[in-house]
Amino acid sequence: MMKFSKNSKGLSILIVPIIYLVIAVCTLKDYGINWDTPKHLTRGQSYLHFILTGKHDFLDVPPYPQMKGAPDYVDNNVDPPTRGQPAKENSIEAGIRRSYFQSDFYTFDYFMTKHEHTHPEVNGLLAAFTNFVFYQKLGLVGDIEAYHLFIIFLTFAISVAIAVWTHKNFGVFASVIATSSMVMYPLVFAESHFNVKDPVLMSFFGLAILTFWYGFSKNKSSHILVSAVLAGFSLGTKFNTFFLPVILAPWALSVLWQRYKNAKAKKFNLTTLLGGRSMFISMLFYPIIIFGILYVFSPYLWSDPVNRFLEIVGFYREIGRSTPGEQSQFIVGGWNTYPLVWIAYTTPIPILLLSFVGLPYSVFLFVRKRSETALLVLLWFLVPIFRAIWPGMNIYGGVRQIMEFVPAMAILAGIGALLLVRLSKVFIPIIVFSLIFVGYELFVIHPNQNVYFNQLVGGLPGAYDKKIPSWGNSYGNIYLQGIEWLNKNAEPNAKVALGWNYISAIPRLKLRQDIYLDNAYWSGPRHEGEYLIETYDSNPLQERYKYAYYETFLEPVYQVKVDGVPLLKVWKNSFEYSKAGFGNETIIKPESVLIDDVRVPPGAFQKRLKIQFAKEIYLAKLIIDHSPDNCEAQNGVGFVEISPDGKNWTRDQSPLIDTEAPYLTPDMDENTFVFMFPAKLASGILLNSERETPCILKDYKVTVWGSKGQ
Repeated sequence: MMKFSKNSKGLSILIVPIIYLVIAVCTLKDYGINWDTPKHLTRGQSYLHFILTGKHDFLDVPPYPQMKGAPDYVDNNVDPPTRGQPAKENSIEAGIRRSYFQSDFYTFDYFMTKHEHTHPEVNGLLAAFTNFVFYQKLGLVGDIEAYHLFIIFLTFAISVAIAVWTHKNFGVFASVIATSSMVMYPLVFAESHFNVKDPVLMSFFGLAILTFWYGFSKNKSSHILVSAVLAGFSLGTKFNTFFLPVILAPWALSVLWQRYKNAKAKKFNLTTLLGGRSMFISMLFYPIIIFGILYVFSPYLWSDPVNRFLEIVGFYREIGRSTPGEQSQFIVGGWNTYPLVWIAYTTPIPILLLSFVGLPYSVFLFVRKRSETALLVLLWFLVPIFRAIWPGMNIYGGVRQIMEFVPAMAILAGIGALLLVRLSKVFIPIIVFSLIFVGYELFVIHPNQNVYFNQLVGGLPGAYDKKIPSWGNSYGNIYLQGIEWLNKNAEPNAKVALGWNYISAIPRLKLRQDIYLDNAYWSGPRHEGEYLIETYDSNPLQERYKYAYYETFLEPVYQVKVDGVPLLKVWKNSFEYSKAGFGNETIIKPESVLIDDVRVPPGAFQKRLKIQFAKEIYLAKLIIDHSPDNCEAQNGVGFVEISPDGKNWTRDQSPLIDTEAPYLTPDMDENTFVFMFPAKLASGILLNSERETPCILKDYKVTVWGSKGQ
């Protein structure tokens, strides 16, 4: 493996990674979970339990104590779990540290047969292993924290590797600046505490590159094989790893070309250029090992590796190619500049400036000095970004999906710092103090560093004002801060619901044991006293009635704010928290109610209902009494639009019929259709059934509730 100097300067390069490790472990309890984490952890635990015991479920272990409210089911198409005889005691009473994510419902058989796979599962399996060791067996940390230790250990590993590699190639100062830039990159620091995908991919991806560099440069076949294993773990985390050869292959070819040009005799064959037979064999086995690791650590692939592998490929093709409408403002000549804008706005300015100095200097080192090392860093930085901005490609939620570029950007910052110091020693204190300021910025917004925006956009308030897509998106981390408030302030046996997300997004075992959690506790205009907790950011789901009712009619009892911008709100659905100004709702008589047909090629028609009012009103509820016989049910299709003038229409984000939330419209039945509005100002309603013979428009009678003013 790579070696570093034994003198004090050499050892000093490890100070930053060690400081990161200590701080990250000590602050683990301050962070929540990524809202899609439960799927990865339950899947990982089911696989690990099967591998360790051969059992397909956890029925051999006393059950986890039952939580109050609804269970964390996120798949409504699966029957509830069954346990033969009720257990006489739960896992806590039995003295067993059973993880909350060792589910009796999401079993090994469920994931092998009924679960629709998206990302591969190696990271979930490895995270389950750290939970097995550090929580279940040793009890050193909490249940959730034990999973997240896995992410921190890997981030520490890549920071050490960057420290050693940069020191070897560019010196101590560049090494310290590079590692500081990486571990203090706001997205990395925050999400290494709770994101089980992207920092993990970043770490495995980077470690695979650096071990490959060492093996190829020094003719160490053992390091090539280690790189292949790490690349296999990277591929088993996310299929972004398919772009790894786009980095390694051009760099390796450049090295081979230089070897050929520098050779005195031009009679080298490929084996000799590679460094011998063992190197040649290790390179042949490189892709075999990668896919072997993926297969061995992915039980889902065991029964049908080809087709199931292609299923996952299809998922990545679907999410990575279409450009979301909210990013259309960033399309320039077909290229999606959104990732570039996001990097410019969310990278601390000192790191941004240093990397921008290091980028052209690295180009100079490669072009003029023939530095293959500089070429590797450039490819590592540019390839992930270019694949995201390429015409027809996209990412969402910021740049966490291409986080593998961050270590390379950090190295560029170290190279940039080296150049500045060579120009003048006066830059040393400037660079050091600027990075100390970055650390201060992270401290001030702790534990919300993943919503950081820099001064170029005016911080988070500027991103909010400019409506930068995904501003304020904490990916669920911020729920924990709302839970902590509820634990301290909610009355005994309080009821809690979420505004748009599944309850599995909540780190449930952090919630006070007497509190009931179930989205069905939503009561809206019935004011039954439940708490509603939800994030506040650029998510369009917040426009749905389920969330918008509370935002419109109630004052929050608690808010989490970063730089003055609210990112999470908690409401108490009681009359004393109602906003003033809304008039009493009454039946509003429309000026006209018409049905027409919309032509849908080729030759098909869909019926729609158009309702016009004499002037704008505040809409509350649309009720349609209708016949259920000899007609088409909606079954998930159809939508509603509203208009301020009868000419320009805006589609309502709420589903026409929300089958996952029947509690929103308790008066709806087979003869009655109900659609709710949170006091939206409009002069017209347009309901497109997307059906030729819709039941909701057969023998219909329309009633509209609303108010004429506030």
